[in-house]
Amino acid sequence: MMDACFDEIKSLIESLNHSMKDGDVSKKTVNEMKIRMEHNVEKIMDMKKHLVRAGYIDMERTRLINELNDGEAFVTMDFAQKYLPMYKWESQRKYFGKRGMSWHIFHVIAKINGTYVQHSMVHVLRTKKQDNHSVVQMLDQVLRELQLMNITGVHLRADNAGAYHSLGTIASIPHLSDKHNVKVLSLSFSEAQNGKSSCDRVAAQVKSCHTSF
Repeated sequence: MMDACFDEIKSLIESLNHSMKDGDVSKKTVNEMKIRMEHNVEKIMDMKKHLVRAGYIDMERTRLINELNDGEAFVTMDFAQKYLPMYKWESQRKYFGKRGMSWHIFHVIAKINGTYVQHSMVHVLRTKKQDNHSVVQMLDQVLRELQLMNITGVHLRADNAGAYHSLGTIASIPHLSDKHNVKVLSLSFSEAQNGKSSCDRVAAQVKSCHTSF
């Protein structure tokens, strides 16, 4: 599909050159169109790279889940949209300008006795900050819970937010692993706007339950 876009852009540039030679279009207009098309080509290439990276990361996620041994888990981490105070009935004007609490999702896919199981953990934070200190404390509690479920190894997956790839978070993982006797087999990062669908689904379910309550 993208290759077809490139061919179409090339044909448009050629037609513009012919129009300029025939005097139908001014040179200034042709140059402006060329600059715009070159910019669009760069954007298309960026999208192509993004899709390739996203596809590879999804393949790697599938491989890790398929190769889980008994007692191992694949954990996806993500901050959900902030928990906002709300009226039962509120106008659109009242919706904007709110300060909410951060909440975080851990989605776990584990293999226990040859069977894949799922489990989700949700943390609601009093603070608005989404920093590495919060991530480390939540991960500490999650690894403790997984150890109680006889999980011995985990693969961690997060997006590329600073709270996850910061030095404080990465340096704390070996300590947390030794503390709870749960081996961290890998730590990987998903492509932007991709790879967090399991956490997004859990967030939607939690919001629905909260609204119903």
